[in-house]
Amino acid sequence: TEWCEAPHFQYQLSGRMHVLLADGTEMESQAGDVIRLSAGHDAWVVGDDPVVVIDWAGASNYAKQT
Repeated sequence: TEWCEAPHFQYQLSGRMHVLLADGTEMESQAGDVIRLSAGHDAWVVGDDPVVVIDWAGASNYAKQT
């Protein structure tokens, strides 16, 4: 799909990430942030440092067909 349809609740360990939601909302997160993303988002790494997160919700549904 164009957007990730899995919700996520995660703690970011490293890096910087830019998030775009389907409604047009944008945000950036960094190490130490707790993030809740609803279904309908896209995200990408900002800079050269890898983004590492611990994801409590959504990862088990990532890339599954419905």
